[in-house]
Amino acid sequence: MTLVMNLARQLYKLQQLDSELQRQRQYIDEIDRQLSGNEALTKAEANLSLTKQQLTDMKKNQKNAEWKLDDMNERSRDINSKLYTGVVHNPKELLSLKHEAESLKQRINKQEEGLLEIMGQVEEAERQEGSYNQEFSKLTQGWQQKQSSLTQSRAESEKEVARLDESREEALQQIEPSSLKLYQQVRTIREQAVVIVYQGQCQGCHMVLPTGQRQKAKAGEIVQCSNCSRILYVE
Repeated sequence: MTLVMNLARQLYKLQQLDSELQRQRQYIDEIDRQLSGNEALTKAEANLSLTKQQLTDMKKNQKNAEWKLDDMNERSRDINSKLYTGVVHNPKELLSLKHEAESLKQRINKQEEGLLEIMGQVEEAERQEGSYNQEFSKLTQGWQQKQSSLTQSRAESEKEVARLDESREEALQQIEPSSLKLYQQVRTIREQAVVIVYQGQCQGCHMVLPTGQRQKAKAGEIVQCSNCSRILYVE
C-alpha cells in the first residue's frame, strides 16, 4: 500500500478520533447541565418551604384564637359569678350583666367555630407538610445517588478525553501538513470529512463515483468526491 493510501487511512483514523472526542465532550456538557440543578427537587423544596411557612402562620393564628377564647371564657365565668352568687343586687346592673353574658356566649360560640376551622386548616397543612417532606426526602436521596453516578461518569469521560487527545496528537504527527490542511478545510463544511467508498459509491452523498475517481482512490491517491468534496477512503 502506498504512502498516500496510508495518509487516507490516517485521515480516516483522525476523523474517528475527532468524532469520538466530540461525542465525549458533548456527553460531559450534558452531565454538567444535569449537575447544575434538579428542577423536580427545587420545586419540591419550594413547596415544602411554602407549606412550612403557611403552617407556622396558621399555628400562630390558632394560638391567638385560643388565647382570645380563654380571655372570653374567663370574662364569662366572671360575669356568671356575679349573676349567680348574689354579689350584685342592683337590678339595672344585673340586667346589663345578663345582656353582656348572652352577647359573650354568642361571641364565644363564634370564636369556637373559628378556632375549629383554624385547627382543621392546621391539620390539613400538617398532612401536606408530611407529604411534601416525604417527597423532598425521596427526591434528595435519588438526586444524591444520581449526582454520584454522574460525577463518576464524568470522571471516566474526562479520562477518555485525555486518552483520545493523546492518540490524536500521535496521529497528527504522522500526517503531512497539506493533507491535514485539506482535512480541516473539508471538516469546516462537512461533519464527515473522510468517507469510505463502497460498491463504487461515496458513502457521504451516495453518488456513484466516476470511474477515474474510483481508480485514483483505489490506487492510493487522496481524492475528493466531485459531488460533495469529501475525501474518499478505500479500505
